[in-house]
Amino acid sequence: MNDGIYYAARVVSIVVIAILIFAFFNMLIGRIKVETRLRSYAMLIVLLLITAMLIDITALSDQLKSALTLGLSIGVGIVIGVFAVWFFFHGYLDRSFKIEVC
Repeated sequence: MNDGIYYAARVVSIVVIAILIFAFFNMLIGRIKVETRLRSYAMLIVLLLITAMLIDITALSDQLKSALTLGLSIGVGIVIGVFAVWFFFHGYLDRSFKIEVC
């Protein structure tokens, strides 16, 4: 019974944290003029962070949780890096890779 209550409390805490993160995200985006692509990208990052929190409450072994969290962290880092390159250099990249259609 205690394990069930403990697990339910962890699930509820993740749900509450996710709601708070989404509320903060929407408040922040509402105050700042952001284009749609950037808003979608930020939402992807928020969802990946929530996924990392959900991994913590699963009944997986510690090694598997560690591997999933490490993979997710590396994935988020790569996504942020690729997005930063595209966001700051998209004009140059478009000109460099422009293909002439005859």
